[in-house]
Order: sequence, then C-alpha cells, then structure tokens
Amino acid sequence: MDKIIIAAVSENGIIGKNGGLPWNIKSDLLFFKETTLGFPIIMGYNTFKSLNEPLSGRINIVLTHKKIINKDNNLIFVNSIIKAFKVAENTNKEKLFIIGGSKIYEQFLLLADYIIISRIKGNYTGDCYFPFIEKTFWELYRIEEKEDFNIEHYKRK
Repeated sequence: MDKIIIAAVSENGIIGKNGGLPWNIKSDLLFFKETTLGFPIIMGYNTFKSLNEPLSGRINIVLTHKKIINKDNNLIFVNSIIKAFKVAENTNKEKLFIIGGSKIYEQFLLLADYIIISRIKGNYTGDCYFPFIEKTFWELYRIEEKEDFNIEHYKRK
C-alpha cells in the first residue's frame, strides 16, 4: 500500500489558520477530493474537528488519544500509527492518504512513500506549517501547473 501525504501549502509554508484553511480555492478542494476519493485517509483530531463531519466515500481514520464512542462505519478512531496502518491495510486499497495536520505530517514524513503538495500561489498568514521536505530523502519528479496553485509530486529516494 502506497502511503501518500497530501497537503495544500502556501509558498511560505502555511497550511492552516485558526483551524481552517487561510484560502478558498475550489479547484484545489476538487483536486483533493478526486485524488483521495475511494481510499482511506488518516488525520489528526484537530483536522477531523475542522471538517465538521467525516469525508464521504473514504474510510476516515483519526489519530487521537481521546476516548470516543463512534457508530459511523466510515469513521475510525485509533491511538497509534500502527493501528492506523492496520485499519488502512484492512481496506485492501492500493493507496492511503495522510491529510494532516502539521503534527501528523511530521510523524508520517519518515513513513510516507510519496508527497503531493498543492503549492498555493502567494504567501499567507497562519498558525500551522508544513514540515520541511528534506531533498536528501525526497525527489521532486513532476509539477502540474494550475491557475491558483501548482501540484508538486515527490517520491522517496
């Protein structure tokens, strides 16, 4: 199973502000949906809270140490990366997407096979940053140019 980090990141590294996105780019949200639809996604609790509800058409795996009772089959709370991977592997899908936030990205950066960054054109203010992509470990192999953002594709060296 390919483990893929996917994020929208401004040119100055911002990914969030006050629990949300500092921009509203519908074409990027559509790209995210089309890319992740049908595959399991892993996120942290704060990212889950910012969504208001589980993302449809995907198994939503939330990493948290909170004790949460859940009755939604598409929403699973786990307290470790190992458990998150086991849940994802049980879906028998070829891809798994890690969708944030910043602490989750930091934890998964050493475990991911690929990174997909929607590089939002411009600098934004915010309170959450994407971790540094170390060129020693990652190779940028493709860029897709869009009007408001470019899609950067990285693979582990």
